[in-house]
Amino acid sequence: MKGIAYSPNAFEFMGVPAILGRTFGINDIPSPSAPPRIAVISYLFWQRHFNADPRVIGKTIELNHELYTILGIVPPRFTWADADVYVPLPLRPDALKPIPLMGRAKPGVRLEAVSAELQVMTERFAKQNPNIYPKEFRMRVQRLNDWLLGKFQGTLLILLAAVGFLLLIACGNVSILLLAKAGARQKQIAVRVSLGASRRRVIQQLLTESVLLSFAGGCIGVLIAYHGVPAIVALMPEYSVPHEAAIQVNRAVVLFTFAISVLTGILFGLTPALQLAKPDIRDAMQESGRGFEGGARGSKIRSALIVCEVALTMVLLVGAGVAIRGFVVVPLGYDASNVLTMFINSREGAYKTWESRSIYFQRILDKLHDAPGVKSVSASITAMPPWIGWETEFEIAGRAKNSNQQVMVGLVGGDYFSAIRIPLLRGRTFSRAELLRPDRVAVMNEEMLRQYWPDGHDPVGLRIHVPALNFQGNPYILAPPGDQWLQIIGVVATARNRGLHDKAKPAIYIPYTLALPPGCVYLIRTDGDPRKLINTLREQVRSVDADQAVTRVMTLEESLADRERAYPRFSTTLFSIFASVGLVLAATGLYSVVSFVVTRRTHEFGIRMALGARGKDILRLVVGMTARLMFAGVAIGLVSSLALSRVIANYVKEWDAKDPLAFFGVTTILLIVALVACWFPASRATAIQPLVALRHE
Repeated sequence: MKGIAYSPNAFEFMGVPAILGRTFGINDIPSPSAPPRIAVISYLFWQRHFNADPRVIGKTIELNHELYTILGIVPPRFTWADADVYVPLPLRPDALKPIPLMGRAKPGVRLEAVSAELQVMTERFAKQNPNIYPKEFRMRVQRLNDWLLGKFQGTLLILLAAVGFLLLIACGNVSILLLAKAGARQKQIAVRVSLGASRRRVIQQLLTESVLLSFAGGCIGVLIAYHGVPAIVALMPEYSVPHEAAIQVNRAVVLFTFAISVLTGILFGLTPALQLAKPDIRDAMQESGRGFEGGARGSKIRSALIVCEVALTMVLLVGAGVAIRGFVVVPLGYDASNVLTMFINSREGAYKTWESRSIYFQRILDKLHDAPGVKSVSASITAMPPWIGWETEFEIAGRAKNSNQQVMVGLVGGDYFSAIRIPLLRGRTFSRAELLRPDRVAVMNEEMLRQYWPDGHDPVGLRIHVPALNFQGNPYILAPPGDQWLQIIGVVATARNRGLHDKAKPAIYIPYTLALPPGCVYLIRTDGDPRKLINTLREQVRSVDADQAVTRVMTLEESLADRERAYPRFSTTLFSIFASVGLVLAATGLYSVVSFVVTRRTHEFGIRMALGARGKDILRLVVGMTARLMFAGVAIGLVSSLALSRVIANYVKEWDAKDPLAFFGVTTILLIVALVACWFPASRATAIQPLVALRHE
């Protein structure tokens, strides 16, 4: 069961009424610092645990060994943070306890103005509590919708653009086919016009055919969407959008799809219709089909459409290539296999001293290490791969202080490096005794050695000063007495410490017992599948404290997949699908154009061969014509991809705007597919018998 504490006015603020019973409000909380034990439950929790019993109002549920009275049930679309139960938040004056806040700006007030006003107010608080706030900080107000979508908003915008490109490629293909058909029907249309058909009537007929074609495609697309949307939603990263959001094909989507189908049918069928609506009747009636390609204008339009198709496909393929490269080629610097992670948050009010809390966490660590199948266990306060903690200033003993010197700080146990297999390069890691005392020692990564000791000097034994390690007087973080000078005892290999897609920074690892908050993460390396030991490890924790809750239990690989790889995996999968469809469409369009040209120029090829041209000459002629279109499309696509990649990099953090291997690979793939697409109709042209070709109509 997951519960969330809200301020008394939360439901009124968000405009969420109860569908049964009522929600709590300010009048229900006579004393904000000690609210009564009342609760509102979610719709799903009511369905699952109370079988939708309307008599649940007034009953009690147990939360943290306390009984709460159920006041009401919220609507099914409201499941804020996937909570099951909502209770009043105790509002006590505590400057050290962070509480997320939401507010409504007055109509017409810009967010920048709100941020500036809060900046002044917060700076006043910082003067009263200088040890709590950083030296420099900026307040920034964010819209709730932007906060909910977060970085996924940029991904959705990029994918929307990719869908637009795919639509243009498909419409280009339809236009090419309609133009080809127009060339073949010119004589037929000329007969209709000569018999009295008006230009409007001809255009109406041709646009009707085009719209029916696109509308039929829209219907098929809607049917595919009904089955495809659930699969796409399943690929979406956890919490990328609120779970209460209903993502499905609804009436608005269907109407929009049909409107787009009709609109594209009109727009992309207009050029062939206008071309045929006013034919030169005499030329069309005299034309027997020999050497006719639908007119020079039609040929130029087809060529332009092919170039545009290739360019758009190039953009999609580059997007897929960059996404795949960014997703696959990410060296971690550690081994995430067979590692289980679990979060231990000590009970509220328990273990209030540094000594009791450090002993408690160490007892749990020892119990977990004694479990069968466990190879190594480490506690960690801040270093949860691929993140390490925070960045701060430091100085090196014997050197002039430099404010530009920055280092990442991770609070870990001594077996942290063996648990996730970060190699030790020199020196040693800290021991159990050093954790329990605790000694002020540190292990640095190789990146720090490279940046601050480029001369190859061995830093083991040197001392550094990290002022940010002063936690004295902070009741939330318990720390032993002592200064902030640390002795370097070892150097380990550099591992990702700022996520999977940012370059690792200089970092130090220090004993986690130097700063103990109420919660701690344990990383447990096992002999086999760590998921098989979950129940055993939970029992080991409860053997230390029977009331201790164990949360966020998952393998390190699952953690990386959910939190770090989910967004690039989603983008990569969809980009790959869009790029593959675009490549097939572009190849189909190219194949249809070459086939059409070969068919219409059969008589010409027969004359050429009768005059001595060989099969390879005809092949070179057809392939050369296609190659010019391909190289023009690839060139435009490369330039467009480079420009768009710079824009995309502003929205998608892991996007590499300059990935030469992706650009080269995509160009190669596109040229190979184009060669295959034009090879078969070109080969068919070389097999034409001159006498047969000369008789061709």
